[in-house]
Amino acid sequence: VAHSKTVLTFAGSMKMPFAHVDAIIPALNLKNVAHCKIGNVLEWGISGGQSVNIGMELVTALLSVFLDDPTSGLDSTSALYVAHVLSSISCLGLTIVAVIHQLRLEMFESFDDVLMIAPGRKTGYFGPTASAQSYFEALGFLFNPNANLADIFMDILSGRGEMQNGQPAMTVEEIVNIWAKGHAS
Repeated sequence: VAHSKTVLTFAGSMKMPFAHVDAIIPALNLKNVAHCKIGNVLEWGISGGQSVNIGMELVTALLSVFLDDPTSGLDSTSALYVAHVLSSISCLGLTIVAVIHQLRLEMFESFDDVLMIAPGRKTGYFGPTASAQSYFEALGFLFNPNANLADIFMDILSGRGEMQNGQPAMTVEEIVNIWAKGHAS
């Protein structure tokens, strides 16, 4: 059984200075439990949880962190907390890349940029989160102000987006082709 700070210090000891660990502790909101034991099935202690797991990745990362669904298995409030933690970590100068499923609106809005992938692993949109809605509105998509914005994007990228003025629905292939034509290298 080890303390949170000990685990993070050990994970980063071969690659990063201790000052980096000391900067990550408050960013992960672990300051109050930094010297508490991490428990297991045999001994009582704090939960290692997502914050310590994310911290172990951060202390070994130099410029970026790639996370595969760091909110998996969490309720929406805890998932939002993880998103806020990741946002505070990005303020340390690290790029955070994460696959997130089942977004709640507040979490979606906390992202700086978003990559929206359509079926077939094709890009439907990549850019500032704040510009995504206006991009799709310019394509003719309708946005219900009472619906979750992230859900509307998922509908659009699956070919079920609602069009303005009763226009015929745009296919996923059309959406991807429009993006590709406008962003060809």
